[in-house]
Amino acid sequence: TLAAKKCVAAADCPVATPGEYCSFAVPVTALPFKANGSLGLHSYFLPKGACGAPKELGKGGGNVAYALTAAKTGTYTVTVVGTGGMDPILYAAKDCTQLAATCAGYADNTGEKGTETLAVAAKAGETWYVVVDAPSNVNGSFSIAVAGP
Repeated sequence: TLAAKKCVAAADCPVATPGEYCSFAVPVTALPFKANGSLGLHSYFLPKGACGAPKELGKGGGNVAYALTAAKTGTYTVTVVGTGGMDPILYAAKDCTQLAATCAGYADNTGEKGTETLAVAAKAGETWYVVVDAPSNVNGSFSIAVAGP
């Protein structure tokens, strides 16, 4: 018998890697935040129409989720630069299980080794999940930077 269960806590999915799911999102610590990362398994994609996306974005590509909890109300700027041939896609949502309904915006403007920037308006105490994704069957490395008000 095969039974599936949600990865809500670490005990639910002991082999999950940091950022694989929003419930295991990499925390954005003190701002300005900078980190290097590489795409993991595929967990999410942005559906067509969500935040005005003209097509599905990131379906089949690996991704990493970051948790940005706003220290104060204002606009937070997230910048991702793909390295090693990775073409980044960037989107933010309040709930990763409801991407289409809670999406704040997306960025998918450049090609290989491109830079994507996304502004997220947040109220103090709100948590936004910022997902670094890639086109189908593409993985790679990136750098991420987050600046706040």
